[in-house]
Amino acid sequence: MQAMLIAMSNKRFGHGLLKTYTKIASHAMALPPQRDEPIQFIAKVIRIEDVTPSFRRMTFFSADFKEYELMGPDEYFGLLMPPPGRDVVLPELALDPRSKLRAIPESDRPELRWYTIRQARPGQGEFVVDIVNTGHGGPGSSWVRRVALGDMVGFISGSALYGAAPDSGHHLLLADETGLPGAIAIAESARVNQLARVKLTVMVEVPSEEYILPDTPKDFSVVYRGDADPGSALIPALATSAHDNINFAWICAEGGTVGQAKKIVTKEWRLPRTSIVSSGFWRKGRPRP
Repeated sequence: MQAMLIAMSNKRFGHGLLKTYTKIASHAMALPPQRDEPIQFIAKVIRIEDVTPSFRRMTFFSADFKEYELMGPDEYFGLLMPPPGRDVVLPELALDPRSKLRAIPESDRPELRWYTIRQARPGQGEFVVDIVNTGHGGPGSSWVRRVALGDMVGFISGSALYGAAPDSGHHLLLADETGLPGAIAIAESARVNQLARVKLTVMVEVPSEEYILPDTPKDFSVVYRGDADPGSALIPALATSAHDNINFAWICAEGGTVGQAKKIVTKEWRLPRTSIVSSGFWRKGRPRP
């Protein structure tokens, strides 16, 4: 349904219809905060660091980011990656950027992928993104392998899934390697803001230790799937875990894993769908469209 919200945001539907649909959708799931208007700008790659064999940490700078208002600790944004040797061409400003990207000539058309901001430093105009190599040859993975200092990219505003969370209670965070940066950002925000009324239980599945970021909190429960299918370690661990008083769930991982996890928390744990936010960050065997 979240994907349908994005599609409905196309200008031809109008803000009024989008708001009506959002109100209806709010009865079926928790909804992150929405911006009244999209924001986009150009940013520069100023630092690149391979923090593990599987994670590349990238720092971007833009003077426009100094005025950017974050919607939550797991802020996600659209990264526009130009073709090799081409300048960044921003699409016409729209709530549905993909519809406008198609109007750009193919030789200049950037690829669009959505990532979580790992660290935000608005005062310095900087934001940090940890990008994992998921093993497929999608546009994001290809760009990350060839990126160089000084390269320019486009930034399209998004939102923050955890922005839908209540400010108290027992919150469950479920992630794989793609959701790990967001889970860490949420946990750090809770500590910095001293959210004493929030208890976090965090469960993470990764293939191996090289997918664990150096700043992963020690109280995260980590399970390893090795070469097995996504979810093969996390789902059994979730099914047998304690879940007393959980009032909110944030689930960000491979699409099939997300679906299985939602079945457990809704059908077995009886957590209302309006207390869950989720996103399938990738699909086994193919890049995300």
